[in-house]
Amino acid sequence: MRLNSCKAEENRSESTMPVTCGIQVEISTLIGKCRICIGIASGLAFLHEEVQPHIVHGELTSTNILLDKDLTPKISDVGLSKLISVTRVIITASVYAPEVIMTHESDVYSYGILLVEIVGGRYIQSIVEQTWEHYKQKKLVELIDISLNKELCVEEACKYLKIALLCIQD
Repeated sequence: MRLNSCKAEENRSESTMPVTCGIQVEISTLIGKCRICIGIASGLAFLHEEVQPHIVHGELTSTNILLDKDLTPKISDVGLSKLISVTRVIITASVYAPEVIMTHESDVYSYGILLVEIVGGRYIQSIVEQTWEHYKQKKLVELIDISLNKELCVEEACKYLKIALLCIQD
């Protein structure tokens, strides 16, 4: 699986740096992948718990995760997100059908899918079913990105896949 890398314009403060995105990068170390997974989780926690009003992203996918020069993930495309307030719900830029309701739980589910994609190193159309099947057969190790073999820590990678399963369970 590839994530988008961003190139920031020089001589600007971090908070105002425009980015040029779409450069695809391969992350070939487990440590790098774990840092990205943890960074995405931190970003989601910030949106869900710290920002006022709270924000539900609603469309968290690998194409909405941007990496800076240090491979620190940035969650993008928040403009179409749902702002959650105690007294009201505001949907920006679009009107969604009831079957497309976005919640914190839907973001957590999407995060679980991202974990499987990142640790597995690929996008799989039926990723949820395949991950559960591998788990039931005690074959999670088969989902791990084969490019990690040199420094592969199977136990650590499987932990991330199990976290993903907690996120995507019904």
